[in-house]
Amino acid sequence: MCGSGPTDTSNSVLSTTSSFEVTAPEPSSGKLPEVVSNRIWSYESPTPGFEAIKGYLSFYADPWNCFVDGEAVQPQPGDFYGGWVTSEIDGIVKGAHGNWDPVV
Repeated sequence: MCGSGPTDTSNSVLSTTSSFEVTAPEPSSGKLPEVVSNRIWSYESPTPGFEAIKGYLSFYADPWNCFVDGEAVQPQPGDFYGGWVTSEIDGIVKGAHGNWDPVV
């Protein structure tokens, strides 16, 4: 989850076209905006106990280069979960083909 917008563009140039699309121009390129579908979401009515995440944007780690404390993250396997996998995670990561086990 990300609490602030991208650092290479202004939030004023970002626009949503649905709950699953964001349009943003490439930084300083002068090119037309690129539409990235089904990669960003938010929880507007989170489950009780998780109210703190309301309104924050969540991003799949792909198609961008995402980092946590300077470490490049790997997207969680599959196309269902939006997790960011780092070296801090030990064990099985849920989402790999044929893998139904959670991180242990």
